Amino acid sequence: MMTTRLMAGLTVFMLVAGASAETADRITRRGGGRRRRDRGGLVHARQRRADGRGRPHRGAPGPTAPDRSIDVGDGPGRASRPGRQPEPTLDMRQRLCAALGLAISLLACARPESPAVQCFESRLPDESVLRFRYTEHSGGITGVLDYDFAEKDGAHGTLTGQRVGDVITALWTRTIEGVTETQEVRIRIERDRAVKANGELVGGTDNVLRLRDPEHANFNETFNRVRCAENRE
Repeated sequence: MMTTRLMAGLTVFMLVAGASAETADRITRRGGGRRRRDRGGLVHARQRRADGRGRPHRGAPGPTAPDRSIDVGDGPGRASRPGRQPEPTLDMRQRLCAALGLAISLLACARPESPAVQCFESRLPDESVLRFRYTEHSGGITGVLDYDFAEKDGAHGTLTGQRVGDVITALWTRTIEGVTETQEVRIRIERDRAVKANGELVGGTDNVLRLRDPEHANFNETFNRVRCAENRE
């Protein structure tokens, strides 16, 4: 969430910076156009004075045209030629680099988001409680599957595996009556529940218990989604 907010803020900043750059570019082009037009008028005025064009005939005074020439004068009191108007100097590349540097610094200082824990449980009529929770990382799935039976020894262990679509396939390393075994489990994640597949188990050469026919296994053991705070012992 924090990373998402930082990226959203960076996106807004980049959009504002791009709009500022476009506005500055328009101002620069508009100012350049005016200066080119002013310089063009001054050149034409000088050419008319040089070749005598535009001068009224003697004896027939005409309207006096405004003098567009610039009197540079002589001596200390001469009028100075007006200089160019300062152009906007917005180095947007430097601004964008600074923005990216700031964003990278914020991302580096931000605490990484913790993967969300998904919790499920099933309460049986005899007060037995079955609990399942998992966390999805970039590298796969980790979790816990516990069977707390009311009238017999339970099974407790950890899960590691992968999620493909809605189905988690994981190795459950569990302890039953002091004996540790590894069993492959398949759990389908639905909107408000998780359903575990059950069936006949067979042992392999790697000492892992697996479903004999996983493609036709029955998903019939249901865990209801709960708040994780309620799922802690």
